Amino acid sequence: TLSAAARKNMQLHGEIPYAQTAQLMQQARICLNIQPWFKAGIHDRILSAMGQGACVMTDGRAYLQQFFQEKKTIFYDDLTHPELMSGQIQVILQDEGMMRSVAAAAYQTVQHRFRLESQLQRIVQGLRN
Repeated sequence: TLSAAARKNMQLHGEIPYAQTAQLMQQARICLNIQPWFKAGIHDRILSAMGQGACVMTDGRAYLQQFFQEKKTIFYDDLTHPELMSGQIQVILQDEGMMRSVAAAAYQTVQHRFRLESQLQRIVQGLRN
């Protein structure tokens, strides 16, 4: 069960249309993500949340660590120990400056590395080589 403080900081959403997710992510301080069965990749929820200025906490760090550093651009959790997640979230929420810094750095990473224009430039460059 969640403490009263944890419930105050949490909003659970049922099923929502995809078109509304960006607005909800923009309003969020932290977006929690659980990777689907493929753990060696980046789900669009992660990039979308970062692109909307939210901090992201997710599992599936193996591939993501190539792009996102713990406590610098992302927060990683361990689904084998879900009881630790609420403590992690409380620590993050208590340091507003860190949250802003992580969200801003993640936003910059997404803008630089994952925008369509950046991806197309890498593809064209690869074709030329």
